[in-house]
Amino acid sequence: MSGLYAGTVVRALDWPPSASASNSTAQTDVSNIAFATGSPVVAVTITAPTSGRVKVEVSGLIRDNTGDNRGILAFEVYEGTSAAGTKVVAAAVRANSMTSIGEASDYMSHGRATLVEGLTPGGLYYVRLVQAVSGGTTVDILNRSLIVYPVS
Repeated sequence: MSGLYAGTVVRALDWPPSASASNSTAQTDVSNIAFATGSPVVAVTITAPTSGRVKVEVSGLIRDNTGDNRGILAFEVYEGTSAAGTKVVAAAVRANSMTSIGEASDYMSHGRATLVEGLTPGGLYYVRLVQAVSGGTTVDILNRSLIVYPVS
């Protein structure tokens, strides 16, 4: 969308619709330290805008069952309409995740927004939530949510 000025015709691809998915199924005793999807999988398929940029928001409620670990929600982006495509954005603790407070023994709401750039305009992408725990014990996660917005 760079180079759009007053009077420029805006095409549908310049601003495709947002996409969102959420699920309230409790993810109890999450113990994996490597990122994995929850059950059910929370995911959307999007069309990249002409800018090649989208904002991805992840959120959820997390509690630590022992008061010494952090729950982590992040996202991954794949080319195509499923996780069988090429991964273009990997889940990363510091880059595109939100992390709970380790001492939170009751549910706390957490969220994070991340700008993703370099998508192929008009291309289809599959975006999904993944989750993990920072250490040796477990966390519980509720109300996982994923929203993807096109941006200029």
